[in-house]
Amino acid sequence: YRAVGITGKEVVVSKTISVLTIGKLPNVKWKITDYSSYSAESPGDGRPEAAIDGDLSTYWHSQWSDTIPAWPHWFAVDMGEVHVISSFVCYRRSGDARGQIKNRFWTSLDGVNWDDQGEFAFNSETDDGQTFPMNNYPMARYFKYEATEGPNAWAFLAEIEVYGEVE
Repeated sequence: YRAVGITGKEVVVSKTISVLTIGKLPNVKWKITDYSSYSAESPGDGRPEAAIDGDLSTYWHSQWSDTIPAWPHWFAVDMGEVHVISSFVCYRRSGDARGQIKNRFWTSLDGVNWDDQGEFAFNSETDDGQTFPMNNYPMARYFKYEATEGPNAWAFLAEIEVYGEVE
């Protein structure tokens, strides 16, 4: 930038801007580290691992019978390394509109101290992936998906994808 200062002299300021290459982050190193609850259903379904297995036909489901825990329902993931995160993409349980209508995302570098990345409306009426942008591009090794509200007492998710800086 070139500008004239109050003394009448020209001032030159330069600034370096980083350009990120954004893509889908691989989930091969991902591991569930904690969760609020789950309901083991048919093989592969119900457990939180089903939401990070890359398979839209499997799903995580919070406890929905006997004693149903209160909102929020959540699970936490260790991605195995630190990433710059640009967005999360979430898919509901296929064909089922009875789940959450709001969700929240948390990020962490250590899995102990969490930064709230915001609450978003979730459209429970579509099987399409829904993108939730992270406006401040947090650096994180861990993320937490949290379903915060719905028409019923439970939540479920077929898949969560993370987009961020790729090399």
